[in-house]
Amino acid sequence: MAIYYIDPVLAAAAIIPAVVLLIKVYKADRLEKEPVSLILSLVFFGVLSTAIAMVLEQVGTAVLGNYLPEGSVAYNAVLYFGIVAFSEEGAKYLLLKKRTWWDINFNCQFDGVVYGVSVSLGFALWENLGYVAMYGFGTALVRAVTAVPGHACFGVFRGDHAENEQRDQKPRRFLFQPVGTVDLDQQYHRRDHRRGDQHGIHFAYGRQHSVSLSLTSCFFLLYSFSFL
Repeated sequence: MAIYYIDPVLAAAAIIPAVVLLIKVYKADRLEKEPVSLILSLVFFGVLSTAIAMVLEQVGTAVLGNYLPEGSVAYNAVLYFGIVAFSEEGAKYLLLKKRTWWDINFNCQFDGVVYGVSVSLGFALWENLGYVAMYGFGTALVRAVTAVPGHACFGVFRGDHAENEQRDQKPRRFLFQPVGTVDLDQQYHRRDHRRGDQHGIHFAYGRQHSVSLSLTSCFFLLYSFSFL
């Protein structure tokens, strides 16, 4: 999404949650710190993945509209499971592998977690800037405890899988890797699209869902530290 101008306060509110989580996960790697230049490049690749996902979603939605009536159960199922979630998670996963597969620093299991979270938070950071610029400070607060940690926990699974592939030097079937992250991702987007931007807060889709996703995100972030 294009961002032409954003208030500095809103920009800070959108960026800080991703930066805090990135630093937290980076510090959790007590065995061997990864080069900062590598982490920053992965964050950039995460930003780049937003553009790839956007193109894939637009193409997929255009094709889908030729076969299924918009708003139908089948349309929504294919949209959220087969287009939106796979576009986002697939783009992040492919760019993660592109950047790290042959990197000499990729030499232990937690490295994959750090790399996966870095790409995810780059995606979340850029996405956050766009939504906060459009919908305001309230959205920044909601997304700080839902979307941003949600993307980070998706990155834990993605990075762990990438590490297992890299260690075995044998790419596994792409379809199976994103299944868990796609399920969480599509649940998030399904509720987001259902509610739209009601009350001026995009992604505020109900207190119970926000709390549920926040607890899930925290659980999986804590789970990531068990690799130490």
